[in-house]
Amino acid sequence: MHIPLYSVQSYNESLYILHQCTGLDEFIAQTMAELRKLIPYENGAYFPVDLASGQFEAPYNVDLDNRLFQDYRDYYWQHDEYRTAVFSQQPIPCIDRASDYMRFDEWQNNEHRADFLIPNNMFYLVGVQLLQGNNLIGEITLHRTQAQGDFRDSEVQMLTMLSSHLQLIFSRIKKNESCDKAIFSLSDMCRRYGLTMREAEILKLLTFGNNNKQISEQLGISGETVKSHLHNVFCKTKTSSRVELLSTMLAQAVDNGA
Repeated sequence: MHIPLYSVQSYNESLYILHQCTGLDEFIAQTMAELRKLIPYENGAYFPVDLASGQFEAPYNVDLDNRLFQDYRDYYWQHDEYRTAVFSQQPIPCIDRASDYMRFDEWQNNEHRADFLIPNNMFYLVGVQLLQGNNLIGEITLHRTQAQGDFRDSEVQMLTMLSSHLQLIFSRIKKNESCDKAIFSLSDMCRRYGLTMREAEILKLLTFGNNNKQISEQLGISGETVKSHLHNVFCKTKTSSRVELLSTMLAQAVDNGA
């Protein structure tokens, strides 16, 4: 499949910009802007996903009325045949284009399409799923009017190429944000529970996923000393395992608005 040279050059320029993003809000806004340069669209949205319920949360919209999401959540989701067709696939596809899943002559009678999508300039649709393993953690949807025409094969191919980078950048930013929350919680726990400097160092390494052996090597102390310090941390925090300790830290971060 042929992708014009100028499109490849623009693609590389957009990749460079996106890889410089450090915050989630910046990344989402920049992604929607760069996508519009590469694959012109009428309107679009990024939907974060609540990992506990698997439901879409309030989106970042581009040229869409913010009230539309409430209308969708209150009523139209139950008539969304397109989403059902896409998410019935296993594994969930990284890229989907409505015309690959739906027969438009039949779909035109669907309430979600006739009363919600088309009146709001969403005739043609393409989606990018952000996945963590098999779990959906975010979705980008781009829409075009009937006059603009469907998303071309070369554009879908470019989205496919781009999706792996979006996954990588998204995961990096989320991981960094999680580390920031953990560090915030660590500082608060040291004050609250009276941890020593060494106990705080061990707790920090534990937060970043290190086992006893790795902590021992990084701090230059014996494995038994690591166990002794961890025992003291468990006693001071009234926890009995690493899982419970980290859960306590996470709860602490949430309570403090991290």
